[in-house]
Amino acid sequence: MILALLAHAGSFWEILLGVLAYSLFQAMYKPAVSSAVAGLTHGAQRTRAYNLLYWAINVGASVAPVLGGYLAGASFRLVFYLDAAAMLLYAALLRWRFPNVRPGRSASTELQRWLPRDALLWQFSLATLLYSLTYQGYKMLALVFADGGYTPAQYGQVVAVNGVLVVLLGLPVGHLIARSNHPRWQAIGAAMLGLGFFGHAFADTLWTHMGAVVVWTLGEIVAYSISKTVISELARPEQRGRYFGIVGSMSGLAGLIAPLLGTALLEHYGAAPMWTALAALGWAAAAIYLLLEGRVEQRRSAITALDG
Repeated sequence: MILALLAHAGSFWEILLGVLAYSLFQAMYKPAVSSAVAGLTHGAQRTRAYNLLYWAINVGASVAPVLGGYLAGASFRLVFYLDAAAMLLYAALLRWRFPNVRPGRSASTELQRWLPRDALLWQFSLATLLYSLTYQGYKMLALVFADGGYTPAQYGQVVAVNGVLVVLLGLPVGHLIARSNHPRWQAIGAAMLGLGFFGHAFADTLWTHMGAVVVWTLGEIVAYSISKTVISELARPEQRGRYFGIVGSMSGLAGLIAPLLGTALLEHYGAAPMWTALAALGWAAAAIYLLLEGRVEQRRSAITALDG
């Protein structure tokens, strides 16, 4: 409905309020769908399900700009109408095809708190914030490429490597990781992400920048393939939505901080120190994930027993 209304927005304030409302509801979807997947799956099946969802989202993100550009040539409003229709169809399919997963409620006051008193959750969230700050650093590529004399087309080619690799390798890598279903993969992914961004510090050609993107994209795929499963198994079933919301908010916070941090580092120190600092944040995330590994495994075992 909001998308359909946005098609008729005429003033700045109408567009602003419409985009804010759309962003709010879009953010509400993420913890809900992640909790639903956890309620419908178990073990390695859960990891494969999250990986399939991640892959499908990235396929859609790859196709949508091309399709949207083609449709916009006929009518901008048509793009909004078709988006709205797609969302209604999606909602109808969810309502018709999938059960309404509602875990039992607990009368415990601890469960009713808006922010859980769970040290493991907040430490895991800190690692996720550091990881996300590194990942969001990809937005700095546009500025670095502009300063380096690259064309917009060359920038598009380099960034497209990320989408192509996720589409081609997302499912096979995710299924491979699901076999062990071990949280250490998240630390490995964060370390690879940092290594890829560190590669940008030494890249001086289009191809070396592409190589760096390949490395950090593989890190993204590896980390994401297990991260949702780990989050779902840190919380009791009735707390999952809240845990997904808290950990997921770290990505949003990083999306705000990373451009500010990156531009400040780029302006005062240059590209190589900026990439090095972003890489260090990813490696710090990997270290925290490793330090938490034993406690995460204990928590997962306890929650899995509750699921069973």
